[in-house]
Amino acid sequence: MNRTRTSADTALLNTITSPAQFLRDGRVYRMALEIARDRTASVPARVFAIRALLWTLQPGGVITYADLVDERPDGRPRVCFGGTPLHLRLTRGEPISPDYADVIHRAGAQAEADLAEPEQIRIAAFCMRFRAIDLTGR
Repeated sequence: MNRTRTSADTALLNTITSPAQFLRDGRVYRMALEIARDRTASVPARVFAIRALLWTLQPGGVITYADLVDERPDGRPRVCFGGTPLHLRLTRGEPISPDYADVIHRAGAQAEADLAEPEQIRIAAFCMRFRAIDLTGR
């Protein structure tokens, strides 16, 4: 993720961040948080970093770039998550700090309220307010 923080190639960014859907790793969480907050990073890289953070809150759900930036050409209502699978299988890496949900929620609230942020970031940041699911036993 770090090497592509200035990329606008959404296909590449999607490929790089997609493993976060089923991965809980403190390094990935910290890098995604750093990129999501980095105003020198490209907007697409920041949006995909936000998606990685959303998967930290609710792993396994279907989340597209269009879902996060409200690019729904057919007029469907905006959604953040496509649901969490019943049989979620996570790969666990380095532990994540216990206050991760609060940190994500605060970062999202700050970005959403900051009118200096690009509109796509403010729109995506709205989704960062969703609750974390309980992963005990998963």
